[in-house]
Amino acid sequence: MLAPQRRVSSFVRALALRAALGTTTMALGAVLVGCDKAPLTAPTDSAVTLFANQTVVALNGSVEITANVTEPGGVPVQNGTQVNFTTTLGNIEPAEARTSGGRASARLNAGTASGVAQIRAFSGGAQAEALEVRVGAAAASQLTVTATPSAVGPNGGTVEILAVATGENNQRLPGVPVTFGTSAGTLRDSNVITDGNGEARTVLTTTREATVTATVGTVSATTTVRVTTRPVITLTGPTAAIGEGETTTFTVNVQAQANGDAVRDAVIDFGDGERRSLGALTGSRTIQKAYARKGTYAVTVTVTDTGGEITTAATTVTVEERVINVTLTASPSNPAVNTVVQFTATASGTNIVSYNWNLGDGDTRVTTGPSTSKVYGSSGRRRVTLEVVNAAGQRGEAFIEILVQ
Repeated sequence: MLAPQRRVSSFVRALALRAALGTTTMALGAVLVGCDKAPLTAPTDSAVTLFANQTVVALNGSVEITANVTEPGGVPVQNGTQVNFTTTLGNIEPAEARTSGGRASARLNAGTASGVAQIRAFSGGAQAEALEVRVGAAAASQLTVTATPSAVGPNGGTVEILAVATGENNQRLPGVPVTFGTSAGTLRDSNVITDGNGEARTVLTTTREATVTATVGTVSATTTVRVTTRPVITLTGPTAAIGEGETTTFTVNVQAQANGDAVRDAVIDFGDGERRSLGALTGSRTIQKAYARKGTYAVTVTVTDTGGEITTAATTVTVEERVINVTLTASPSNPAVNTVVQFTATASGTNIVSYNWNLGDGDTRVTTGPSTSKVYGSSGRRRVTLEVVNAAGQRGEAFIEILVQ
């Protein structure tokens, strides 16, 4: 009897073990089924709306994209709802995101190609309308081009060309490729990427009038660089030598040309350290000048126009050291006592500044004119002397003797 009982107990234990293994297998299966469960997506008839903190982006730039997902009635979907993002340009990371508070975010990385990125987002059967983000040149809506200076001289020259690219709300666009072209001359760079201020620069070298075109995507702008003609200048001065202290005249004539810029300033340099501004001179002007010391002086007129072009004209003047020749007369030459005598001087040169008289009886005087008069109260011989002085400090002397009766 004992042996059969043992056999029955062993059989029961085997059945129990098999049941336990079956339960474990079912639990593992349930776990595996849970792991393969489909992700949480938005319910049917949910709404997905896309927006970005900006809709333009530079090459190699990035912008954050946000999807707002709501159930019917405007209630945010359950946290953890999966949203998928796609783009037609660049790449978007992550391509799958989970919502929090009804929103899921990803980042568009623009890459190196310009264009319009069409970004879409969907969750389950709900899909957003495409959001457009303009990348690089495609973001430009306006372009301005300027040249500094705006013209080159008759022999040609170089100017800086500046292009400024802007997008919506007049926002400057960094990292945008700009293509430059010109109708004449050469450009240092034909393809330039705008800097952090949305500016692209190149340099034009030309001897002819040139139209420079800048292009960003489908937007173009031009500026024209002119070739100016300098003003025509003449300068004339004395044809013979002048004396120290003598006043001479220079004539300056400035004629701006039809295709030239207006005159900004004219300056005459007399060669002795004195310079005078003649202002924005057009036409003729005479200038008077006296040199204090002998020598040969180079006189130059420099004209600067509003385009920065400089034109000059020159002449020379010779200044000699000259003695002042003075003659002196008295009328009458033999006056009576208590009679008026008129003394008159004649002096060579110009710019006489003083006549220093000694009338022979202790009476001395200084005049600025060449004559003076005197009444003698007693008879006798009188020696009258005169010293003449000009502006340069040169002196000349003369004397005359009269007999007062």
